[in-house]
Amino acid sequence: MKLEESQNIVWGISGKGDGRMKMLETSDEEARENRGRFFGQLGLAPENIVSAGLVHSNRVAAIKDALVPVIAETDALVTDRKGLVLSLTVADCAPLYFYDPKRQAVGLAHAGWKGVVGNIGGETVARLRSEFGSQSADIMVLVGPHIRKCHFEVQEDVASQFADFGDSMESRDDKTYIDLSAVILKQLAAAGVREENISLSPECTFCEDNKYFSYRRDKPARLEAMAAYIGLK
Repeated sequence: MKLEESQNIVWGISGKGDGRMKMLETSDEEARENRGRFFGQLGLAPENIVSAGLVHSNRVAAIKDALVPVIAETDALVTDRKGLVLSLTVADCAPLYFYDPKRQAVGLAHAGWKGVVGNIGGETVARLRSEFGSQSADIMVLVGPHIRKCHFEVQEDVASQFADFGDSMESRDDKTYIDLSAVILKQLAAAGVREENISLSPECTFCEDNKYFSYRRDKPARLEAMAAYIGLK
């Protein structure tokens, strides 16, 4: 069974039509109203939602309660508390959803290129193992919508940091493009996650201009982002 087929979790991602979902701008009335409306329609109470502060790191935090609504300087969250919802924002970076059906634990990671270089997927698996006794072979992972190889162009300074994943890079018209999802899949496999337990969204946020925000495509003056979330029922 794949993560998205499980009946024991709530998970998903907002769309462009739901509006800007930036989590940290507490003075941003529009974003706050958008979040309230979006999560309210899902029946998810704001006091039960914990968000990652996001600094493009590979830091993973274990969440025991929702006393603190935002966990600063963190790009991944894990919990085994039912009714608590993990959330973060993305606007080309990949949301990685994790679920261990045996230990009843979930995780959510923000995988931008810096996080991928730091193996945030593997670090999240390691935290599920150390915190909740999960076995890698039991963990299900969904790699959500993100900018794909068709549009993720990088310069040499970034490309050089993916030297160990040369087969995940492609040259076109003297430009270099990286397949982030291919790197993520290899890192998850190295962490012991079984191939049959991994799902990969085929959607590219850059291409789906009517459905998703894309920082690279739109270059907005103020950040426009989707909200990804997961929680145990």
